Amino acid sequence: MLLVAWIAYPLVLAALGAGWGVLVERAAGTDLHSALLIPVGLAAVLTVAAMLTEIRPLVPAAVPVCAAGALAGLAWGRPWRRLERWSLVAAAAVVLAYGAPVIGYGHATFLGYLRLDDTATWFDLTSILFTHGHSVAGLPSSTYRLVYEAYVGHGYPVGAFMIFGVAQGLLGSSLAWVLDPYMACCAASIALSVYAFAKPFISSPARRAAVAFFGAQSALLYGYYLWGGIKELTAAYLLALASVLAAAALEHRSSGRQLLPLGLSTGALLTTLSFGAGAWIVPGLVILLAGRWMKNRIAGTGARLRDAAKTTAWLAAVTSLCAVPAWLGLPAFLRGAGFLFASGKDAPPAVALGNLLHPLSGLQLAGIWTVGDFRRTAPLLPTAPLIAIALAAALAGLWLTLRRRQLTLLVWVAVSVGGCALLALAGTSPWALGKGLAISSTAVPVAALIAAAMLWARWRPAGLLLVAVAAGICVSNFLAYHDATLAPHDRMAELARIGGLVAGKGPTFVNDYEIYADRYFLGSGAPVEPAEYRSADLPTSRGILLTKTAYADLESFSLPTLLPYRSIVIRDSPVESRPPSVYRLIWRGRYYALYQRPAQPAVTIVTQVPLGDQTAYPYCGNAENGPALALCSVAPASVPPCALVRGLGREAAAVGGRLVAYSQPDPIVVRADQLLWPAAWYHNAAAHTLTPDSPGTAAAHVRITAARTFELWLGGSFARGFRVSVDGHHVGSVSNEIFDINDYAPIARVRLSAGVHTIAITYPPADVWLPGSGNNKLTTLSAILLEPVRWAHAGMVRVPPARARSLCGRSLDWIEVVRPA
Repeated sequence: MLLVAWIAYPLVLAALGAGWGVLVERAAGTDLHSALLIPVGLAAVLTVAAMLTEIRPLVPAAVPVCAAGALAGLAWGRPWRRLERWSLVAAAAVVLAYGAPVIGYGHATFLGYLRLDDTATWFDLTSILFTHGHSVAGLPSSTYRLVYEAYVGHGYPVGAFMIFGVAQGLLGSSLAWVLDPYMACCAASIALSVYAFAKPFISSPARRAAVAFFGAQSALLYGYYLWGGIKELTAAYLLALASVLAAAALEHRSSGRQLLPLGLSTGALLTTLSFGAGAWIVPGLVILLAGRWMKNRIAGTGARLRDAAKTTAWLAAVTSLCAVPAWLGLPAFLRGAGFLFASGKDAPPAVALGNLLHPLSGLQLAGIWTVGDFRRTAPLLPTAPLIAIALAAALAGLWLTLRRRQLTLLVWVAVSVGGCALLALAGTSPWALGKGLAISSTAVPVAALIAAAMLWARWRPAGLLLVAVAAGICVSNFLAYHDATLAPHDRMAELARIGGLVAGKGPTFVNDYEIYADRYFLGSGAPVEPAEYRSADLPTSRGILLTKTAYADLESFSLPTLLPYRSIVIRDSPVESRPPSVYRLIWRGRYYALYQRPAQPAVTIVTQVPLGDQTAYPYCGNAENGPALALCSVAPASVPPCALVRGLGREAAAVGGRLVAYSQPDPIVVRADQLLWPAAWYHNAAAHTLTPDSPGTAAAHVRITAARTFELWLGGSFARGFRVSVDGHHVGSVSNEIFDINDYAPIARVRLSAGVHTIAITYPPADVWLPGSGNNKLTTLSAILLEPVRWAHAGMVRVPPARARSLCGRSLDWIEVVRPA
């Protein structure tokens, strides 16, 4: 799967871009630089797919039409003969640089897990857009549908999902595995644009490739990539492409037809960002108009203003034609649903900041920010000197190019920086302005790198300037790589497997706070979660409505809440209860289990009595109509009073039914703060958790009454994770297993004799080369669990009323009274 995601998918995108690039080139009657074929062609794919998905009957044609166009272009123009080797080297190297965290992880996955939940929404929108278009008629009520309606139904721009969805449709892989390759290819398209742009300034193809490679890796843009910033990467690529094409149009007189590639790229930018893209497009048009007028005046040609106005009018017309989806969303934009660039003047600080810690700095436009998380303030050293060098080099680049009477670099920088300035002056929120900074953040580094390369050609020691700027970018991105968060592949793959099993067998109750389950993987099963954005209230037996982030054992929900759901997905952990008896196990993995009931069950559950510790811990986390509770349940079973069992037997006899119980053992539980831990670790007394701030070892001493084999589990969340040993012997480890709340990771199966055993939990030093191992914030220990394996009495027990007493003294999850339906 990793090879499919990071080799096959980029090749599919390259073929789509190259084929459509030829078609656009022929339609425009002009010869594009070979490095621009793929970026221009991908802009065409975006535009065509966006138009087709607007019309419900044409939605199924979106992928075939884009594929057919690409094949026609490839056969017609044979573009592989024209592509320059060094441009391809630069693009491939950028894909690898962006893909390094996932490739280093070793499994196909996506980045930004738990940093930002928008990625789950992008999967939701893309999957529905390419199956239903802008209408959800026929989709059952669920979180999957509700999320889509909340965005697309209110005019959310969908351009960023078009190329992503078309290529995935051709390849057939899960969207989850190819999101990061798509964004990496957007960055590679920036590199191709830079390669073509730098040709007038840098004669050496190898040096142009180096400038393109580093110029496509602005630290702020890379940071948004690590967050899953699909809009930011798509818009940054289109802005770079449009800037390069605009600069070429400024230097060379172009007919209306020849402006097609530029109009296509600006139209695609509008489709991606809606009319908020005007912050860059309007200044670009003004600069193009003024520039053409000035060049005509200098050249002494007549009708100077009329010629410039005609050029600008042609461009505006082509852009408008290529941005039909944006025009269709104009009413929503005018109603204030502009989403990305909505004004934030009156919003509360928490809303205006979004997931930022504070407003981002305009200095991040320099492409250098030497801290693992771009939201944090970078250290003064070495950040300030490196930024100063980059800004000085960028100014030198502008001066050197202007001396040659070439305005192209000035156009790119002015449009990029000017767009951010307009957003700031318009009073947009810090959250939206941060996105604008990321989209614009390639222009200044490119100017600095071009200046360094130009000076190097004249004076060899100036190569140190190129090294300094490139080193600043690389150090910044390496620190971000070290601090990345990766979605756990195996857990997501289990959800993908379950998604096929619940298709058409919904609705599905998902008893986990995992937004990727209900917003994407289980979408075909009409999923809902108790604490998620949901289409129906899911109250507990006490009438509590959970909200993010929260968890309750399945037994905390009453039968009227659970039974309407055909499928139930639960965590496969020692603390989770089994669904009611009318549900049977369909599939079980390492992390999840799927239960389903027949459409017409053979029995009716008259009464269910939950057991375990749900009375003490009815839920944990946040609730809409209750207090936030810190401790989660850890004992799904208990031994019921015999009087209760006999009473249920009498009830079963009265209705002509029987008793059904689920027998299972409780795990041996050691809460995290029952260990001996290093003083530097943070102790949350309310939640009984430990968060390590530095390497060290915590130890628990556990008494075992009889020799037995146990499954050893750790509760918590594990970015860098822990190494685990029992009695001095290493038994397993866990890392890159990040959880939201009350989740458990299986570590190892161990055989323990009777007596006291020492379980040591070690927080290791950061691994320099391991992605995500620099993250100190998302590793937390909540408990150690020992689950008895092959417990003799485990399983479903069915007894007639006369034998009710046989359930006395047994560890039970729940007891039911059932009768024939």
